Amino acid sequence: MIKSVKKALLSAAALLGAVAFLSLSPVAETTVSARGPEIAMGVDVAKYQGAINWQQVKNSGVKFAMIRVGTTKKGMDEQFINNINGANAAGIRTGIYIYSYATNPEQAAAEANQVLAWIAPYTVSFPVAIDIEDSCQKGLNPAQLQAIADTFCGIMYANGYEPMVYASKNWFMGRMPVVSAPKWVAQYSSACEYPGDYAMWQSTSHGQVAGIPGRVDIDHLYSDYFSRLIPEGFNSYGGNIYYYHNYRKLYGWLNLSNGRYHADAATGIINAGWFQDESGIYYLDPTQGGLAKVGFADIAGARYFFDANGVRRTGLIDVGGALVYANADGVCQKGLIPLEDGVHYFDDQYLMHVGLTQVGNKLYYFNEKGVMQTGMLAFEVGKFMFGADGAAISGWFSNELGQRFYFGQDFRAYVGLQQIDKDVYLFGNDGVMFTGWTGDVGARYYFGADGKMVKGWNAIDGRAFYFGADGLMATGLAPLKDGVYFLDPTDGHMVVGWVQLPDGWRYFDANNGKMLAGVTAVLDNVECTFDKSGLLAAPAGWVPGTPAPVDPAVVAAAQTPAAPATPQ
Repeated sequence: MIKSVKKALLSAAALLGAVAFLSLSPVAETTVSARGPEIAMGVDVAKYQGAINWQQVKNSGVKFAMIRVGTTKKGMDEQFINNINGANAAGIRTGIYIYSYATNPEQAAAEANQVLAWIAPYTVSFPVAIDIEDSCQKGLNPAQLQAIADTFCGIMYANGYEPMVYASKNWFMGRMPVVSAPKWVAQYSSACEYPGDYAMWQSTSHGQVAGIPGRVDIDHLYSDYFSRLIPEGFNSYGGNIYYYHNYRKLYGWLNLSNGRYHADAATGIINAGWFQDESGIYYLDPTQGGLAKVGFADIAGARYFFDANGVRRTGLIDVGGALVYANADGVCQKGLIPLEDGVHYFDDQYLMHVGLTQVGNKLYYFNEKGVMQTGMLAFEVGKFMFGADGAAISGWFSNELGQRFYFGQDFRAYVGLQQIDKDVYLFGNDGVMFTGWTGDVGARYYFGADGKMVKGWNAIDGRAFYFGADGLMATGLAPLKDGVYFLDPTDGHMVVGWVQLPDGWRYFDANNGKMLAGVTAVLDNVECTFDKSGLLAAPAGWVPGTPAPVDPAVVAAAQTPAAPATPQ
């Protein structure tokens, strides 16, 4: 659509045929027509304009200036440095163009690299254009001209500058209909009749602008480089986000104060989501404008860890002295995880454990490298037995030597006297179940082959012993419910037969070991009487084991002569 654009700062000069001669002053108007609304008006300048008062140019309403940097034939334009410094100082946006003599892509590339070298020290805040119109280029076909333009523009684009191609309307329509970059169309008229898209129109070479001696080219802008090219920061347009530094679009990794971002190497678009290059795999958070994640990050239901550079890590990862493990896909693991060196445990915070570790209702031990251990292990807190699955066992366990252990509900091996299912056992400090005799006389116990502490009467090595309800072996005179027994004071075995105690002699039945009391019995061919306490009462003074005492009456009777027999 053709629209009329009125410029309050334009004053009309002579109109020669189809060429519009424009004059700029604060008081006059000139009407020009183009496809789309005009955004701003500017000028393009070279050495031919001489010394320019850029503040006056700014005050006249000029918003941008396309400044010739030079040519490869004659070098840098004599006024380039003055022009770019002056325009920038006045606050006018500055673009660049080179008058091209390139007849092939190689020469176009050389021109582009020369431009980059010339403009490197300066701020360029508008597009960089190649001016294709020289007579040396007239004999080239459209494909050749396109290759020249696209080569130059591609290099500019790759270096962060917005490229542009300058040519006349006729050249664009006849000689160079296709180029990749925006077009700067020259047609000296009151209207731009180029039927295609263009970003800028040069409407006259005879403009007059305060601060510029003589005539100057006047340009009209139809693409909003003002909002697109910014001095610093992120900028969003066309549905994408870019980053600019000193008005130049940046590519690749951006190391900013708040973190890292990545701009696509071909387009400059800030990447978002998963991204991979030769340095690693990254997650560029879409919710944070593509900021590379560092540290732990939960993504789509999985947890990942990214190092200080944002690289997704795999394998065992040191996180502030603790270890986490991420599989080959970078997903952090938790629970019991088999690795090359063995099974490791990672808790709900994904941190690897070492030492004794409770997992649910099971106990495991992981060595200093985090590897799960099995077998019998002793620690300061006790001894444990870890099964083939690494879980500590509870209850009875016998090792290959036949030694028995008992592990409690806390999985520790019992030591010392312990009651298990109403029976008492003795375990050494090493947890091994004890059998046989233990303790000294007066505090002696016996544990059977099954480890149980014996109670009551027990035959041990062919002799009888008695143990109280507490398992303590009885010694000496032992009154029990069914009788009184004598248990050797030196070793506790049951004694039968005669026993001399401080208060006298007692006799313990050889058949059952019970002390005779309140009875008379013939022992050793001697009629012996025992009182109720079991002491030998008669024969008085007799010492068992000595000859039986003789009754004096019997002796006297034996010594009295017999009376003579009466004759019959």
